[in-house]
Amino acid sequence: MTEPIHNTGKVVCMDSGICVATGIIALHKRVVYGQSLIKKQRKYWPKHVSGSALELEFFDIRSCKAYMQTIEGTKFLVHCHKDDRCVCKK
Repeated sequence: MTEPIHNTGKVVCMDSGICVATGIIALHKRVVYGQSLIKKQRKYWPKHVSGSALELEFFDIRSCKAYMQTIEGTKFLVHCHKDDRCVCKK
């Protein structure tokens, strides 16, 4: 789906229904960057998102933080914010 924009450095916004981290890393290898808004599904975060560690740091409503992870040798940023109804990671 992204072949026409490989090696362009453009950004693709994805639905969280796919394997988010794996998809973003695969795009990064083709010089296309990705982002996706994700949230906890029932009681689990998507694979490669260390949600339990992040949730411990959120106490204030409307707080936000960014964390860097390394997956397959590629730096991967997780931006988090807390709303009055949920905690989201992007």
